[in-house]
Amino acid sequence: MSLTLLFNRTKPKLEAIELDASLRESHVSNQSGTQNPIEEGSKVTDHLHDEPEQLSIVGVISEQPDVLAASLDPRVGGAGRHKDAYQALQELKRRREPFDVFTSLRSLPNMRIKRLTVIRTARTTNALEFTADLEEILIASVSLVENIAGAIADLGLKEVDFGSQGTGPV
Repeated sequence: MSLTLLFNRTKPKLEAIELDASLRESHVSNQSGTQNPIEEGSKVTDHLHDEPEQLSIVGVISEQPDVLAASLDPRVGGAGRHKDAYQALQELKRRREPFDVFTSLRSLPNMRIKRLTVIRTARTTNALEFTADLEEILIASVSLVENIAGAIADLGLKEVDFGSQGTGPV
């Protein structure tokens, strides 16, 4: 377990849910290429595109997020904090809306929870340890174009009279 991930000043966040610790993060960036066969059976790649970013994060939310803060202010933390965090994660998944994720490495906008796994052991009775598999939602942008149907019609061929066409056999 990395001490950098545990004691970093910038705590990881899934939207407004702040984690006490990120035990493991796995950032995945993939790129795909087109595969077009050519005459001799070989495949040619003529275009690359980025696939949605993915992040798998193992996080912990405990009853006492910060021992020093809890000693200075007794209102920090408290019983049920891990249960509230669990409900917040479930609600974030249920909402089906993109949200932002912040880690010490980078910020990831427009993410969704693809899978949420909660790990319960005797060691984590008063804490929430979970794995969230997240995926970026790619949002397309569109541009409105003025109706150009009239301009295209003007470019067409003029009518041509081909004379009378018979209906008999050729």
